[in-house]
Amino acid sequence: MPKRKVPGQGERRRTTVWLGKEDRAAIRAIRSRWQLETDAAAIRFALRVLAASERLEVVLSPDFNVEEVKEDV
Repeated sequence: MPKRKVPGQGERRRTTVWLGKEDRAAIRAIRSRWQLETDAAAIRFALRVLAASERLEVVLSPDFNVEEVKEDV
């Protein structure tokens, strides 16, 4: 798909991601906590925060299973 220029935001490219119930619940939580208007804004926000995580301390809940997320392909 061709890249589309969005005023003030450079080039964007559409990406399809399959999300489960837990993913959608996480998006709703991010939207609510950070008062973001769209799912796309919540996803971009989460990606950028995680990408900057070398400067942040990321504390995962004890029941968060990273391996489960990796297997969800």
